[in-house]
Amino acid sequence: MQTIDAWHENGIQTIDARHDDRTHTIDAWHENGMQTIDAWHKNAIQTNDARHENGIQTTDAWHENLIQTILTLGTRT
Repeated sequence: MQTIDAWHENGIQTIDARHDDRTHTIDAWHENGMQTIDAWHKNAIQTNDARHENGIQTTDAWHENLIQTILTLGTRT
């Protein structure tokens, strides 16, 4: 009985250790996945912000150029 109990206890401890190890691994994968998604999301936001800022600057430049052209044409008459 003691041998069977020892095997049984050893088996339970082994299963618990594997379960604990697997849980830590899954937690690590999950955390890594979340950090990766957060990084992609942050990068996408920064890219969109940069594109938006570039678009605003381009529009401002076109607008400024148009105003200068109109003013130049206005002074010619």
